[in-house]
Amino acid sequence: MKTYIISENMKFVSNPLGGILQYTCLSTDHTADFFNVNMSFQSINSCHKSLCKKTITWSMSDGSLLITGNSQNVTLSFRMAGPPFETRELILEGEEIDNFKNALISLSQNKNM
Repeated sequence: MKTYIISENMKFVSNPLGGILQYTCLSTDHTADFFNVNMSFQSINSCHKSLCKKTITWSMSDGSLLITGNSQNVTLSFRMAGPPFETRELILEGEEIDNFKNALISLSQNKNM
């Protein structure tokens, strides 16, 4: 398994079926929400194709992740799987967008290994 650092609070970890996008959202009251989004190789490829478009809109079929934006900034909206079903957002810009795209490319190539 290989780990790809996207931002300070987000990383991608490879696995035999694709990868797990992990996001830690820290709050001001010293608590944290942890999100783990399992992505198949098909989802990884689909997500990467969407990120290469001028206007980005992509989501996981289970609603756990919605990605929107453009080439300047990308918003990832993570939805809790259980109550209270809240959403946390992370905005990627510049190098973080490149890190995310590069991780998707690397993970998609792992399928052939």
